[in-house]
Amino acid sequence: MGRRKRTSVEDALSNILDNLQIDTPTTIGEISSRTDLSWAVTNRAINLAIDIQDFFSANKISALGGKGRKIVLVELRVDLTKLPNKIREWFIQEKFFKGKEKNQYTTEEAIEILGTAIENENRTKLENAFQSILDALELEDELSVLELSKRTALNRRTTERVLDISLKFQEFFAKSYLKRVEGNLILRENPDLYALDETRMIYLLKKLYLPHLKEELSKEKERALFQTA
Repeated sequence: MGRRKRTSVEDALSNILDNLQIDTPTTIGEISSRTDLSWAVTNRAINLAIDIQDFFSANKISALGGKGRKIVLVELRVDLTKLPNKIREWFIQEKFFKGKEKNQYTTEEAIEILGTAIENENRTKLENAFQSILDALELEDELSVLELSKRTALNRRTTERVLDISLKFQEFFAKSYLKRVEGNLILRENPDLYALDETRMIYLLKKLYLPHLKEELSKEKERALFQTA
């Protein structure tokens, strides 16, 4: 067998997601074979997807401007106009009036809060870079690429790479999610928030945006609640 060529994580992720089917269990080995990627690269790309998918299920990022002056914005992935009046009023009250307000921080304050690791200044794994940047965006969500780089101690190239991958795959994770079940990987569709009854709609809104209010359910009970297998 010929030696597999080196593949970037983002190219591997694109290839893998193209080869997954909804509600069809598969294994890392099977995906590796179908995509002609090594098991290690396949597993790494899937782990990254699982790590970041919750953020993009709840949030959408936008990058405004061009090179040198790019600003990153984060928006909630919920259309308030589609929520029933009662639930819309409840959500706005909990999220925007009672919820913790995002503050503006200096670079130094943000670094202290985030606990930015000095080792980020050297070569950093893509997975760690993603975590650093998503943590920074959760703290304050209107930042330039330069400021993101400073707050995370990542070089600009790495920051741009994380943002490019996010922009490329975020819509996929807004619609679907990956999970591991007994050695298998399964791609599921995210529940349609606006098609749910009020009880499940409130539960999902709490899970995505108000975790301090969410009732703790086991994975089995949550699957039953949303009628997923």
